[in-house]
Amino acid sequence: MATTNPIGNKFLSFDLDGQEYAIAIEHVQEIIGLLPITPVPGRAHYFSGVVNLRGKIVPIIDLRRRLGMAPFEAGDQSCVIVVTAHGSVTGVLVDRVGEVGAIAREEIQAVPGDFDAGARQVLGIATYGETSRVLLDVERVLDAETM
Repeated sequence: MATTNPIGNKFLSFDLDGQEYAIAIEHVQEIIGLLPITPVPGRAHYFSGVVNLRGKIVPIIDLRRRLGMAPFEAGDQSCVIVVTAHGSVTGVLVDRVGEVGAIAREEIQAVPGDFDAGARQVLGIATYGETSRVLLDVERVLDAETM
């Protein structure tokens, strides 16, 4: 399955468990506050449930769990980033949303090839100063075949 390569475009940054991440802004539909999540039994461990977003049922993914981290814990800055991928709308739980900004190509390094399969979900690592930000490939993170 082909994915777009948004490197060099604008990204929305966010935090998960103290680490900065970013996704291409072209996938972001909106950012919403936490809503009541209705659990759906029999789903994967990272599937939190669904929310009713203005009359539309939207699945919610615990992005921390999807990426192999500790489960999401709601905080005062927690929110949902509503994204589009593979023609579907999905909400992802994040600890805090940062900013939208351009990341120059020279600020991005490839993930070394000897990492595990999870690295396929990463477009690259953006470095600026002493800080690193992991650039996620939303389409691969939300790919039904790997979920």
